[in-house]
Amino acid sequence: MAIRWLFFDLGSTLVDESLAYENRVKTLLAGSELDYQETWERLIEDYKNGLRGDLALAERLNKPLPKWTFQDEHLYPEVQSVLDCLSAQYHLGL
Repeated sequence: MAIRWLFFDLGSTLVDESLAYENRVKTLLAGSELDYQETWERLIEDYKNGLRGDLALAERLNKPLPKWTFQDEHLYPEVQSVLDCLSAQYHLGL
């Protein structure tokens, strides 16, 4: 059976969401005494382990989770050329 379709996850696969996530964390930490760098490193480890560290941080600080800033998302530089190349041979989906 030949492969005819390739499906991609959007966030952190095709789209770099790191700036949007960073801005969310900075908003959460505003007014707190938590160290940004320590908090950031912990959240990245949580994220790598499939956890929602930003949600846990919001709960810990008793703050609402800030809205996601989509304007801070960007395609990774090589995405367009890779998708163009793959679309010549496969159907693509998200």
